[in-house]
Amino acid sequence: MNAIKHHSDKDKVHDIYDEILKDADVLAQYFAEPDILLKEASQNRLKKYLP
Repeated sequence: MNAIKHHSDKDKVHDIYDEILKDADVLAQYFAEPDILLKEASQNRLKKYLP
């Protein structure tokens, strides 16, 4: 349940499952709409996976 509760707190680090959900959320947003304007915390998460 914490993963759902924390999934919007992308600028904070929680446990591994929370982080996986947050990263997956950002990736899903990006792949659905590559031109989307993401907040800085989401951009930083995206940079971990894309050059």
